This record gives sequence, C-alpha cells and structure tokens, in this order.
Amino acid sequence: MTREVRNFFAGGGAGMTAVMATYPLDLARARMALLIEQGGVEVPSMLGTMRGVYANEGGVRALYSGAGVSLTGLSGDLLRRKVRVLRHLEEACAGSTCCQTQTSPPARSTAPSAAASRASSRRRSCIPSTC
Repeated sequence: MTREVRNFFAGGGAGMTAVMATYPLDLARARMALLIEQGGVEVPSMLGTMRGVYANEGGVRALYSGAGVSLTGLSGDLLRRKVRVLRHLEEACAGSTCCQTQTSPPARSTAPSAAASRASSRRRSCIPSTC
C-alpha cells in the first residue's frame, strides 16, 4: 500500500472518529435550537438534553440516530476533495517550468529479472523551491 493510500485511509478514519465522538453533542445542539425556535420557555442544558434523549428515546443508539448520514457524507466528500486537489496539482505541475523528472529507485526483488530492472519509474513532480 502506498503512502498516499495509507494517508487517505488514515484521514478518513480520523474524520469518522471525530464524527462519532461529537455526534451526540451535535444532536443535543440541534434539539436545543429547535426547542428555542418553537418558543420553548425552559430549554434544558446540553447534558440535560443528552440525558433526555438517552432515557426517553432508546439509550446510546438514540444518541447516534442519523450518524450514518454524516459518516457516508464525510467519506464521499473526502474522496471528492482529495481527487479535486490531486487533479489541480497535476494540472499546475504539467504547465509549470519548475517541474522535474525524478527517477524512483528500483523495486526490491529477490530474483533479478527484466521486470525488476524496468521497475525504476520516472515521474514528474513539482518542486516549488526550484522556481
């Protein structure tokens, strides 16, 4: 697995962890805002709202009702942003005079072969400090 793929999955995992850690707070905030909008005279605190959801609507499962939508939206949005950034960088690099062609080292192989000798790949990369 390449470094970029590992970073992509690590970022996705971090985003999902953040959603799961903060979703009950967001649920309570939305409920409190709705109560205020509906003219609620006495709005419970954030903790009081979370306790009420837990006690009256089904425990921990109720605190995370709707979290799936946030998680699927997060993963799709993350993928779209990553692809958009990579395409933008690729386009910027293609037209730049500060792009260099680099040779990466050959892949490790236990048996020498023609494929291993051709494993050295050439790629273009932008190095802004050389502009």
